[in-house]
Amino acid sequence: MKDFHESLTITIVLYKENFELISKCLDQIKNFKVIIIDNGADLNLQKKIQSKYKIFKYVLNDKNLGFSKGINQAIKLTNTELILNLEADCLIDEENIFKLYEAINSYQRCVMAVPTMFDENNQLTQSGGLLMEKNLGYKALKFDGDVCVDFPSTAAVLFKRKEILDIGLFDEDLFIYFPDSEIGRRVKKNKKSVIQVFESKALHTMG
Repeated sequence: MKDFHESLTITIVLYKENFELISKCLDQIKNFKVIIIDNGADLNLQKKIQSKYKIFKYVLNDKNLGFSKGINQAIKLTNTELILNLEADCLIDEENIFKLYEAINSYQRCVMAVPTMFDENNQLTQSGGLLMEKNLGYKALKFDGDVCVDFPSTAAVLFKRKEILDIGLFDEDLFIYFPDSEIGRRVKKNKKSVIQVFESKALHTMG
């Protein structure tokens, strides 16, 4: 288990989230190295978080750089083989992170792995998606096992750092919408895969 914890960093990009919301997320991941990028430059929030949690690196940006620039900033600060990006309103515990870890190391061409996500009413919600050009709708995909999807939800996605650096990180021209589907296209173009892991579960509260 020691190697598991040391092999990944958790990144979180914030913008005007409240302490109660982010605390629920951080309570689940206390045993991991965490990098926080705050696009809201909330010094009070930083003080509250760092008084309760051990944060590896905490960056306050003077302006809102958007999701793509924020996550790229975090990726460049990491030094581990794997990165788990979480949004503040997504809760996943250590056991389910380990299931993602097992999956990304089991599937030969897998560079990104996402859990199967549920909302607060235990209803299936978006985890990984189909590209819009397929005209099949943007909906939660229900499966009975692990499956390749076109792109990952960035609410909770484990990925290989080197692979994402090699394909050029997240597209910084996309401020907040569609960086997930865009990076999914590049993963597929490079003949790699995104896997939605059936046994790994997460709660996405849509905070």
